[in-house]
Amino acid sequence: MPTPYKISVSQQINAPMAKVFAIINDLNQFAGWNPFLPMDPNVKAVVGPITSGEGAEYNYESKKIGTGRMTFTGVYDNSLIKIKMEFLKPNQEVALCEWRLTHVGDGVEMTWLMEGERKPLMALMVKVMGMDKMMSKHFADGLLRLKALAEA
Repeated sequence: MPTPYKISVSQQINAPMAKVFAIINDLNQFAGWNPFLPMDPNVKAVVGPITSGEGAEYNYESKKIGTGRMTFTGVYDNSLIKIKMEFLKPNQEVALCEWRLTHVGDGVEMTWLMEGERKPLMALMVKVMGMDKMMSKHFADGLLRLKALAEA
């Protein structure tokens, strides 16, 4: 029986919501805050022909971080991007992600959420290796990079 999981990390960013949203909605800018790129300088990343808005797609292939595809499935008025995350190699899994912006003072809070279900063997491996904790750290690193980019 599959095991559900949910990872959520938030970061306050002192920049206007429209500015932050413009960055996260443009996959050509993802390299500037993608926390996984520094893990493998040889990653092959390709942004699809649609670079922002619903249908935008980002594909990656790497010996260290695997192969996958990220597709924007819903983009909502400067506040929310819903994403289908397909992990293709080394293990196949689909996760649903959200990049959500909420007004906080003069800036925003950005939340990076990922949830899905894992097969029993994968759930055990993730638990033993502490992979959800590592993923949370990667999300937090990415959000700090986004904060620096948006506040510059």
